[in-house]
Amino acid sequence: MVSDLLPKSDLPRGKEATAAHFPVTKVCFISPYPPQKGGISEYSKSLAEELGRHMKVTVFAQKIEAPAGEVDSPNVFVKRIWKPNSILAPLKLFKETIKESPDVVHLQYESYGLYGILDFLTTPILIILLRFACRKEVITLHSFLILPSERTQDRDYITSGSSGKFIKYAYQVLRTTVKLSLRFASTIIVHSDFIAMRIAQAISRDYRIAVIPIGSATSDNTYSKEEARRRLGFIASKMILFFGFISASKNIHELIDASQEVLNKDPDALVVIAGIPAEFDPNGRRYLDDLRKRADWTRRIVFVDRFVDTNEMDLLFAAADVVVLTYSIVQGSSATLSTALGYGVPVIVPEGGIAAKDVGLNEVGLTYKRGDVGCLADRITSILSNEQLRGELAVNAKRAARTRSWNVVARETMRVYCAEDGRKTA
Repeated sequence: MVSDLLPKSDLPRGKEATAAHFPVTKVCFISPYPPQKGGISEYSKSLAEELGRHMKVTVFAQKIEAPAGEVDSPNVFVKRIWKPNSILAPLKLFKETIKESPDVVHLQYESYGLYGILDFLTTPILIILLRFACRKEVITLHSFLILPSERTQDRDYITSGSSGKFIKYAYQVLRTTVKLSLRFASTIIVHSDFIAMRIAQAISRDYRIAVIPIGSATSDNTYSKEEARRRLGFIASKMILFFGFISASKNIHELIDASQEVLNKDPDALVVIAGIPAEFDPNGRRYLDDLRKRADWTRRIVFVDRFVDTNEMDLLFAAADVVVLTYSIVQGSSATLSTALGYGVPVIVPEGGIAAKDVGLNEVGLTYKRGDVGCLADRITSILSNEQLRGELAVNAKRAARTRSWNVVARETMRVYCAEDGRKTA
């Protein structure tokens, strides 16, 4: 069901992969973009910067108050032209697209929509307009909404709230509009094989789907773990990190429960849970409060409950001995995994989760039986207590990061741009 779109031999490699080799010379992104906060903003910036080495890239970004002195990158031109939840946004974007006349329009699409919580209703309209204008539309779907009835991790948590029934039906409406957008698009990019199969089942199989992982940036961090912890204000012999949005679907409580055994064996270790609830998660704040109560037995579990900027993220990953990703959700992929690889930090994930395949194939960490807190504690202790194992996993992580660098991701994205319309999914 997943198409490579072009034979591998058709794609120039390394320095040869320049714009001169590709019929696509101009692309417009429609996406959140820094300084707007969020993972998709950072993803778009990293990809746009790399693509900008080979072609003209214009980003149609959200209207926000940019910091004083902000200038465009030499490779990327940013036009801040749309407002979230504006019924006129599709028309404004369509007009600007016609003016730019790009070869490809690339939309960075979240499961709840494109511009804001209400804009999921207008995104299909924009894609239809672009189709009438004979523009090739590529959608990167960063997550595919899984209905509460389809997931076991947070189904009960979602429906237990006072708005549980409303949320259930809202999810169904959201996913219907996402499916409409996907049906109209020329090509869909996702980050995992599982999501590619789910989308192929949800829409016509005539639509092309490409799997391209989230890019890894190899860190040039020069801080030792001890120095990074000192700058963060942490005093610890070892550090365990969870990083990402806080959500009941991520089972973060398993890490807190496992920490009792881990900290009993190494009382000077520290568990850091860094992240905030997603803007559109109505239960996220409630779940974060529950996690705090669950962890009130110790001061060795620290919550960094704010949006983490790039500088602080550098320090967190530089300071970490292991990254624990307790989530087994399957609606997207893990940007945190890609980040951990770039920093050479071993990871621990549940068996059958969205990152388990990557971890196993690349030998960059360990897996544990989902829901088995004792098994998770053993895996954490194994990495913390075995310097040789930790070193081998770190080397493997750096090696894996090079295979999914932003340069590689950009070349695979250009392969998608150049594929002929009408080719069916294999």
